[in-house]
Amino acid sequence: MGNGEEAAIEAFEIEPGSTQLARARSIAKRMGKHQGVITLINALLSSQGWNEANVRKQHLFLIQQNADFKVKSIAIKLWYDVNGLLKKEQNISIKHSFDYSTLSTDELLKMKELMNKASNSNLDITDIEEIK
Repeated sequence: MGNGEEAAIEAFEIEPGSTQLARARSIAKRMGKHQGVITLINALLSSQGWNEANVRKQHLFLIQQNADFKVKSIAIKLWYDVNGLLKKEQNISIKHSFDYSTLSTDELLKMKELMNKASNSNLDITDIEEIK
């Protein structure tokens, strides 16, 4: 039935009522953990097509279809993700082509002054601390 309480009411012929709902809930909770019940539910679901082979067939259909490209794109991304071929993150490092750490404080101040002149700005060049 899809709902544990309703399934317990149906299976154990419990009369629906306020005191009986607690009993149905208790039975549903206990049966939901029982390995035999879980195996039976999985077998019933599998017989109706809820199994890995059918899901893979449906997934392949979504990848091969050309009616909805958004769905197709999501299906392809999922395939890459499931197979571990999708990179989740990239490390991007930006390296300067010039190593400024080799310059002295005077050289850095002179460079900043020249850059300010080139850009016609009046930035304060006193914010560079002396390199120790």
